[in-house]
Amino acid sequence: MKAALAHVRKLLTAKDIDVRLNGLLVQGGRVYASDGRSIASGPFPYNNEFLVDGNRFVALVDRLPDGAVIEQAQNSITVKQRRARGTLETLPVDSTLYPAPEGEWLVCPDMLLPAFERARYFISDNAMQPYALCACAQPGRLVATNNISIVSVECTG
Repeated sequence: MKAALAHVRKLLTAKDIDVRLNGLLVQGGRVYASDGRSIASGPFPYNNEFLVDGNRFVALVDRLPDGAVIEQAQNSITVKQRRARGTLETLPVDSTLYPAPEGEWLVCPDMLLPAFERARYFISDNAMQPYALCACAQPGRLVATNNISIVSVECTG
């Protein structure tokens, strides 16, 4: 479970503005995390669905030994391993702001994530213009701006 959360934990923010913007959605064997602008997903060893506060869930899983099991009640989940356990309140899954996981999913090219990491410094955190809050993926490159400078990162492969 800890390895599965490694895919999405970097996206969680330290501020708890709204659990819908900083929550973890587990659904259909995948975990989804969002910071309100981006969504990350990865495989997760649980097939039922629930929505919880991401930071609290990660902290709970981190303090438990490997091999923890999730038990789901009506309005909560319990994560336990032997005598150690923790319970978190869940939110209605339909209260999430995540887009529905539908359509065709594509495998991410190997060079795309490193290109996003290099371009991240040129994506503003609080810009007035929407175009300065994102990056544009084009064939062979990734373009980003922070409203002052523009960067084009090569992204082939």
